[in-house]
Amino acid sequence: FPVTILVNFNVSYATFIGLEGTGTLSVAGGTMNVTGNGWGAFRIGNWPNTNSMGTGTVNLLGGTVNANNYTTVGGFGNGTLNLAGGTWNQNAGSLYVGEKVDATYLGRGEVNQSGGILNSWYVFVQEGTYHLNGGTLSVAGVGDSASNASGTFNFNGGVLRGTTSNANFLVVDTATVQSGGAIFDTQGYDLTTSQPLAGPGGLTKRGTGRLKLSGTLAYLGSTKVIVTGK
Repeated sequence: FPVTILVNFNVSYATFIGLEGTGTLSVAGGTMNVTGNGWGAFRIGNWPNTNSMGTGTVNLLGGTVNANNYTTVGGFGNGTLNLAGGTWNQNAGSLYVGEKVDATYLGRGEVNQSGGILNSWYVFVQEGTYHLNGGTLSVAGVGDSASNASGTFNFNGGVLRGTTSNANFLVVDTATVQSGGAIFDTQGYDLTTSQPLAGPGGLTKRGTGRLKLSGTLAYLGSTKVIVTGK
């Protein structure tokens, strides 16, 4: 069943959305603080119960979410995180899209970011897709820590911002540059990736610092460098 949060809300343990059935959580205002435990802060459609594959959805429409432990979006079941506004602070751990622990994890994860800000140390795209359609994803890196899964990162107008220098800033199975384009904000750091990039869109590099692209570049749009301004 759906739950909408409009005021400040504190949770001491892990928050499960779509535990065994279907669940939706929407945050439209206030601040939600989740301490978490060994299961993480949020498990969105990802509860390893052989009797049921849950489906969970979280909508961040406004306000602030403070996740003080790792977050999984899908994995054993199917999970979706929709970011349209507000700020998601992954203050501890990382965010996993389609956690793939073993062959029993048959679900997928989807992150649809059209606005707002997501701050995390890392985002790991395992069995699922991250759609960066708008807003800002601010991370030390985007990676893939599961060899038994297939993940995709889609650039489509949102900003991918680095928070530290990283020689492997973007490492996923597939990265596409859609019509909205790929926007990298180096923010004064040196970012390097050997990730192949392909698709109909172009690429924009913002901020001071260096962006080194050593992979195969097959995107069809233009390449722009903007030294100042966001």
